[in-house]
Amino acid sequence: RQKTLQTAQAELERDGLKSAHDQGWNSNDIVVDQQPSSLRPDGKRKVVKIGETVRLELGRPVPNVERMALNKARQILEGAGFAPRAPDKVDPTATVLFQEPRSGTVVKVPSDVQLRLKVTVPKVVGLSLADARNRLDAAGFRSTVLNNLAQDADIVRKQRPRGGSSNVELG
Repeated sequence: RQKTLQTAQAELERDGLKSAHDQGWNSNDIVVDQQPSSLRPDGKRKVVKIGETVRLELGRPVPNVERMALNKARQILEGAGFAPRAPDKVDPTATVLFQEPRSGTVVKVPSDVQLRLKVTVPKVVGLSLADARNRLDAAGFRSTVLNNLAQDADIVRKQRPRGGSSNVELG
């Protein structure tokens, strides 16, 4: 059973032990590990001396950022001490489809939170090949030209997926 910092400190104090942890945590953060461990390798409880200091490692539940705009999701995760990871070149209003670790999972901070995004494909039909590549690159997409003889000044006549498609995932 996971315990809050406040509960763990009270139990250690009751048992005549001291506690230590890094700064920047609040009483509702969760203990994810401790040194010395309370158990021996054989699974039996470890005996520690009265007055000994137990170092607590703490974590936080990962906030739920699914179905949020990427810029808002980043703000929430960073505010909670996490490091959001998503493609660098992407519209900040792209929507978060999935996150890992899942929301509510208690992990050490700082930890990475991987984000998969739903994005809209830019429309590039009618643009020069050079402009189309630049627009797609700026939106986080890689482009492939099917005509080996195409040059940068040539005009894009067709694209897949179609411009304006929004069921495309990145990340």
